[in-house]
Amino acid sequence: MENNRNYLKWFEDFFGAVFLTPIKGLYFLMDKSWIIFFVSLLFFIFRPPDQKPYDRIAFVLLILLVVMASQTRRRLVSFKSPIMFPMIGLTMIAAVSAAQSPFNIQTWSILANSFIVPYTMFFLAKAIFRDDRLIQYFFFFSAVIGAYLTFTATAFILNAQFLIFPRYILNPSIVGDISFLNRACGPFLNPVANGTAIIMLGLVSLHWFLKIKRGFLRIFLLSILIALPFGILATMTRGVWLSYLFSIAFFWVTTRYSNIRKAGIMWLVFTFIGVWIATNSTSISGLMFDRLHDQHNIDFRLNLYRAAFDMFKEKPIFG
Repeated sequence: MENNRNYLKWFEDFFGAVFLTPIKGLYFLMDKSWIIFFVSLLFFIFRPPDQKPYDRIAFVLLILLVVMASQTRRRLVSFKSPIMFPMIGLTMIAAVSAAQSPFNIQTWSILANSFIVPYTMFFLAKAIFRDDRLIQYFFFFSAVIGAYLTFTATAFILNAQFLIFPRYILNPSIVGDISFLNRACGPFLNPVANGTAIIMLGLVSLHWFLKIKRGFLRIFLLSILIALPFGILATMTRGVWLSYLFSIAFFWVTTRYSNIRKAGIMWLVFTFIGVWIATNSTSISGLMFDRLHDQHNIDFRLNLYRAAFDMFKEKPIFG
């Protein structure tokens, strides 16, 4: 009789471990969905060409976790946002345009990468980062990625390739455009995307810097803001340079708060110092002046805009 009880207890413990452990693990992942969010972003950022689709797996897993968490905790994902309607409009226009074209997997891949995935991540972030502690995690993650992008861009322009990682960034065979070879493309393999990310993450770092009064984090964020103009300059992209200056001017003109105005002036001073240092370097100044006087890309884009405007006049809504 005692042996039968022991066997029954053993079976209960065994089946409990087999069935309950995955459920406990699932609840743990739902509680820590912010980790999966950051892992997904890392896969998106550091995804070399022809890599296995780990980013897609993490993205789908993140959606499932957020949906299950919202159902089990009766906490629905909020889609209310002023930016929702522009997102839906742009996605619908792009989807209709792709549907009207002959089927091409690359077209739908661009649609997903440009609209569907970023907009989905936006609403998933709203569902995940609900309290101040998690928002601080998001700020810290953004600051670290911004520091990394700035560091790699600066190392590239200084010809310190041994400091750049991952190494596929330096592989010229996977760069899409030959004009990108002398520009800091970062893990995105595109100088425009790299510069845009640096600007946006720099603005996040500036926002967090103004909220923190003292400590190591404030010094860390200040070092990012000081180095950021060098990363922007390293992209050797006029559109990125103008966007950066416009962002500073916009914050300085529109804000009512004196501390933000002071931060904008401080950032502008760092920019002038960075440009002054760059112009006193023979190699960097040569690249800068070559980019400033490059008329070929401007003529190409003007012709492209004229053609696009003519196409818009023919089909103004779904063209």
